[in-house]
Amino acid sequence: MKSDLEVLKKRGFITNVEAEIFFSYSKEELFELLSDKQAFKRTAALYVLKNIIDINELDEIILKMLISEKALYTKLEICNILSTGNEMTIKKMILYVGKIGKNQHHDIAKKVSMKKSYPLPRDIIARTMAKMNPRYFESILENLNCGVDLVVAEIIDAVGWQVFYHQELAIEKYYQVIINLLSRYQNNQFMLWKLIICLSSFNQAEDLLRKWKSDNLIMNQEIQRSIDLIVKRKNL
Repeated sequence: MKSDLEVLKKRGFITNVEAEIFFSYSKEELFELLSDKQAFKRTAALYVLKNIIDINELDEIILKMLISEKALYTKLEICNILSTGNEMTIKKMILYVGKIGKNQHHDIAKKVSMKKSYPLPRDIIARTMAKMNPRYFESILENLNCGVDLVVAEIIDAVGWQVFYHQELAIEKYYQVIINLLSRYQNNQFMLWKLIICLSSFNQAEDLLRKWKSDNLIMNQEIQRSIDLIVKRKNL
């Protein structure tokens, strides 16, 4: 019977102390380890590489790696590295939005989230973008104008999450970008549902949401949830 540690290593887990030995490897050897059959070695190589080379030397490689990576802790390490990226990293990440995994919403959810906070984006790239430094927010936001609904749907989640947790971003200029999307997607219930959730991050949206009525029960419940989140934030 496998020990808990063996199971964790198979999933790519390795402690920082255990990873220290890999600092003696050359850069070329570390890049080779990124395709090693043992997941913990892939994680170790990622841990070392992020400390010795620039993110822009690594991001494109690990994005391709993320497509097929199955080990949980190795995937987490990839996402952690990408979340430390910059505008150049975001440009590369956009190409993968909505294309990795099958966890994304493709229709309105059957029930409203019970969480008392902003739901974490389900798309792995959007989730990673959401956790990036807010100084790169505009580089993420601009992709709402890309014209590809698959991308826009996931970027809405990343934008909403960042604004919710970085209220300094809840300014009128960024709010108007979301308002413009309401007009663009006025006949698309799925996108409107995403935007209702996003509006929970902007206090300015309270009056708009209170006037919004839908024939869809879930939409109305989501509207009320967004209003409740705004009111709660205002009362803090």
